[in-house]
Amino acid sequence: MATGNAHEKYTPITRDSIYSPAEENNEGFQAFRLWVQKKHKLPKAAKKARIYGKVNVSFVGCEDGRLDDFEILEEVGYRTGEELIRVLRQARKWSPGIQDGKPVRVKYTLPMFIDTRRR
Repeated sequence: MATGNAHEKYTPITRDSIYSPAEENNEGFQAFRLWVQKKHKLPKAAKKARIYGKVNVSFVGCEDGRLDDFEILEEVGYRTGEELIRVLRQARKWSPGIQDGKPVRVKYTLPMFIDTRRR
């Protein structure tokens, strides 16, 4: 006789399923972070205010490689979260995450530290 809940062992993949992480995630996330940092431009008001802090954005890598469902989790003001999302929208398609051999939606979080106190 089997023990345990069968639902705990296998959850069918649906169109709305989002994994974090999947069995296989996007490799090269570090290179992606560097690309984002290179493309990110601080708003002038943020530079002038000499801000310091973290901007944290979540997003979903879709089955077809698009990035979607952007959400600002934390920011330091001056539209810094919106700027990070602007850059993420420019990203080329990714290799999707894989779960049970199938491409799936995977949720990622991207923190970025900003320090404009030094000149």
